[in-house]
Amino acid sequence: EDVEHYWFVLFSNGILMYFSGPDRAVLGQALGFVPVEHCTESSQPNMHTILIRCSFASWLLATKNKESMLQWAASLKCAQPSQHTEKQVVDSVLAQGWLDLPKEDDEEGEKWVRHWFVLKTSVLNIFSEAQKNDKTLDQPIVALSSSDMASALRAQGVDFYKWGIILETTDGTLLRMRAVGQSEMRQLLSTLNVNCIPVKSAFNEGPSFEATTSVLKSGWLFKKSEKVAGIAYSRGKAWQRRWFVLEVCTELGAEEGTVVKTAKLTYYHSPKESKEGVRIPLKEAMGVKGGLGKTKGTEHRVTLNTPNREWELGSGEEATAKEWADLLSEWVGLPKVERMTRPSQAGDASVVKSQWMEVRIDVYKPDEISDEELSRSNTLQKSTSSLSRTFTLSRRKKEAKQEPPDSPTTPSEPSETAPAAEDDDDDDDDEAAFTWVYMALMSDGTLRQYENESMTTELGRLQLGYLVQAAMLEEPIADFENAFRVTPEKATSDSWVCCPDSSQDSMDWISVLKA
Repeated sequence: EDVEHYWFVLFSNGILMYFSGPDRAVLGQALGFVPVEHCTESSQPNMHTILIRCSFASWLLATKNKESMLQWAASLKCAQPSQHTEKQVVDSVLAQGWLDLPKEDDEEGEKWVRHWFVLKTSVLNIFSEAQKNDKTLDQPIVALSSSDMASALRAQGVDFYKWGIILETTDGTLLRMRAVGQSEMRQLLSTLNVNCIPVKSAFNEGPSFEATTSVLKSGWLFKKSEKVAGIAYSRGKAWQRRWFVLEVCTELGAEEGTVVKTAKLTYYHSPKESKEGVRIPLKEAMGVKGGLGKTKGTEHRVTLNTPNREWELGSGEEATAKEWADLLSEWVGLPKVERMTRPSQAGDASVVKSQWMEVRIDVYKPDEISDEELSRSNTLQKSTSSLSRTFTLSRRKKEAKQEPPDSPTTPSEPSETAPAAEDDDDDDDDEAAFTWVYMALMSDGTLRQYENESMTTELGRLQLGYLVQAAMLEEPIADFENAFRVTPEKATSDSWVCCPDSSQDSMDWISVLKA
């Protein structure tokens, strides 16, 4: 097997991190980390290895000789958490610098005020600008203990473009901050998550379980509008393009040692829609079937039958429709009850490479269905008689020819019996924003996004395939010069634009992805 060489650093708090080289062994530049919870060494004539395990990953490290292996094993075992005693950690300064905090002003509303922060292993101290200038840093205006920190994430919305950070405390309080730049924001986020926010110990009292949510598939599909019996689609389109998301929620079951997995199928107007989508009740579905239609762009059909409605979905690609049909067939009906294994979305797959980075999803978008194609829809033809359809189309053409050029036009009154049509798609071609996620390349050939290093809440998944492409962007994006694009083998898959901390990190990821 190929062996890659990295520079490892073991901290006194039991965290083992690795870097691309000794010159890059600084906080915020780590390629990955694990809390040392279990350590086992092994020695063979031609190989000396150490197996390190934690709640979410396992590493197999190799040394050049037995002496080096034994030295590392002794240090790692000393760093393991104890069930009975807690080791004292040196309270050193991890980071310090300027950041902005929001302040309410009666005249100007919210404004951001400059502050000086000092981040230690045990506490985050924040001082005013005047205290920094006067060198009186003995009484911080904010002192947040590391034990009170729950999570640190990249801010969304307007604060996203201002290098905002949301630091959540254990009581649910949100502390909003803005770094002075992109690199400072990344380093502060990485330092908080690696060194300050407590890692869950393997020695919890009794078995623990954390509910998880995993996105199985998401993408564009066309959805057929619901039609009132005997009434044609008089307004709007028979087919609308919607963004569908199939996710599975795993919760603790009523019986001891079981979990309940419930699938949810929801559709939105676009991937960026923030309001609640429309839920299709999979637990009420009586079956899923495929089929063929005549409308270009929706000819490959997937139909779900529920007691109240028949949901007909369409795609222009046969492979896409088949993949959706197979997944939905697996998850329709009542929730699944399974024996509890390991509360992690990683399953049996192991982590090949992981790192915090910024990611943008460029969604695959099928071609729009033209109005001309819609007028030829087989579905529409079945909704009205041939006589009424011919009359309607001919009348519109005749009215278009006979309309006087100078006469004012009067909008026609809507039919009182016509059903309310669903809103047409809003053209939403704005470029998607980058989000701060924990990225992991898995041994099963998937690239996954997680909310944090515990890898319990999966935010997205990309099936790479054998012919996956990974390369730096031909036209670099401002403030994201280290970004590279990952394009899966499947032509209808989304592509991800990933931006780690440095260009060397990008090249390392590209090499691993193409290996």
